[in-house]
Amino acid sequence: MSVARARLLFVLTGALMVFYLATDLNLLIDYQLDLLTTGWVGQSYVRRLVGDTLTGLTIALNILAARDAALDFRQFGSAFSYLASFSFSLYLMHVPLLRFWSAYWRPGAFTVVVMVLVSVWLLGQVTERQKDHIRDVLRRNLATRLRWVGSSRP
Repeated sequence: MSVARARLLFVLTGALMVFYLATDLNLLIDYQLDLLTTGWVGQSYVRRLVGDTLTGLTIALNILAARDAALDFRQFGSAFSYLASFSFSLYLMHVPLLRFWSAYWRPGAFTVVVMVLVSVWLLGQVTERQKDHIRDVLRRNLATRLRWVGSSRP
């Protein structure tokens, strides 16, 4: 993809993601589909399939475009890399933390998002920093077990 196209796609998908967040578009799409199917969508396994799929495709296109957009963040590059190191923790923890922070306390949406991000950062200090050690331990233990299983064959 050319740099110009990648930059255009990056900006458009970024704007679309902001629009999704501002309007809850993916939820509105799913709500309309539920109305059209007289409640079948809302009661089935595809309850959030269409809206979440559109959101996922938008994010995937944004990441794809960012790769080819030749964006130069200079002094922000290390900050982005640091924040990106928490992406797996954010992926795993965002829904439970959203539910936790909004279960008994009714803060505004902005406050909940901030609380989730701070919580992920704090928890990530433990989880993200341990993953290399945990991976090495698992590899050693798995290799030992696989050798043991291989040697016990008749």
